[in-house]
Amino acid sequence: MENSRATEASSALDRLRSAPGATTRGSNARRRREARVVRNFLWAMVGAMALATAPLVAEGEASDAALAHVALNVADIGRSEEYYGAVLGFTRIWQYPPDSETPIEIGLAAPGGGAGLVLARLNDEPLPE
Repeated sequence: MENSRATEASSALDRLRSAPGATTRGSNARRRREARVVRNFLWAMVGAMALATAPLVAEGEASDAALAHVALNVADIGRSEEYYGAVLGFTRIWQYPPDSETPIEIGLAAPGGGAGLVLARLNDEPLPE
């Protein structure tokens, strides 16, 4: 009897998974979790800038501090560019070396302006000429 209930539950889950519009298990949750991690990282950077300029503001002095870009060392520049483009809408505006098919750094711009993102693949190999 217990085995038949398990079989019924399993077949019900299979029907739900194969229903039109069903997604693979956990894919939406994974995307939401990844987007949340990125948003939290960016908010942490904003908070760090606020903390860095807080003493100046507290003393009544104006600050010229601004956040132009954040640089990240990534394992795969192409994959990271696709991710930040898909999740946050960032687009490539420059790369180094400029004419290379395999850049070691790329600059991404946020839609509508604001702070940019530099993705770099740092390692011990010598820089290109």
